[in-house]
Amino acid sequence: MCIEKIIAYLLTDGGISADGRIYLANTNDVIIEDFKKAVIERFGHQKFSFNKATSAKIIRFSSAKVRKFLLGISPSYRTRPCRNFPPCPKTKNPNCKVLSCLNCEPKNGLPPTRIPEIIMKGDKKIKQSFLMRVFSADGGVVFTERDKGNYTETRKMIVLSCSNPILQEQYLKLLSEFGIIARKNGSQLQIERKEDIEKFKSQINFLPGVTVTKGKKWKGVEKRKVLEFMCSPRPKVRL
Repeated sequence: MCIEKIIAYLLTDGGISADGRIYLANTNDVIIEDFKKAVIERFGHQKFSFNKATSAKIIRFSSAKVRKFLLGISPSYRTRPCRNFPPCPKTKNPNCKVLSCLNCEPKNGLPPTRIPEIIMKGDKKIKQSFLMRVFSADGGVVFTERDKGNYTETRKMIVLSCSNPILQEQYLKLLSEFGIIARKNGSQLQIERKEDIEKFKSQINFLPGVTVTKGKKWKGVEKRKVLEFMCSPRPKVRL
């Protein structure tokens, strides 16, 4: 099984565009290559095209057969509200028939995007593979230390960016099956308790080679290594 890898990327930095092309946009070569390999393994060789937009690299391909299969297990892969940029055409034209909004529900503002049952009811190996790629693409590690004079203020958490309330609940359910408790905080899911961070590290973790893209301290460092360092015991300082 590798369909869970493809779905993870489509629900984070990818999707199916209005012209029917399947795409993924990400800054990390490891993620782009992982997506490409998963597509080839599941659906065979495709005619891929590669472009660059700002700092992100975009991989695209078109296949009516693959598109039909993907839309058969999830009616949409759009995660943002229909009126957000780029707006779903159906918000302006109720009779719109383009691919991206055939199943759109502009009245409630959200497309009917769901994590497919093939993952929600899959075995633990599939769920682990799916979550690893979701967090690698749209998640990260928050690890900061600030000197407050007589003590050091430390923040440690694993975060996942997701503003879709339905997907948030599904992610929480999947994490709970690994014994991990996360909480919703606006457009983020946050894993904060030490025991939950340890469980994430040992049972899910990040894809090897995927690096931090923002921040001065950890930019360019593998997310796995930041997580490892964050979980490692620190020497106690005697005052």
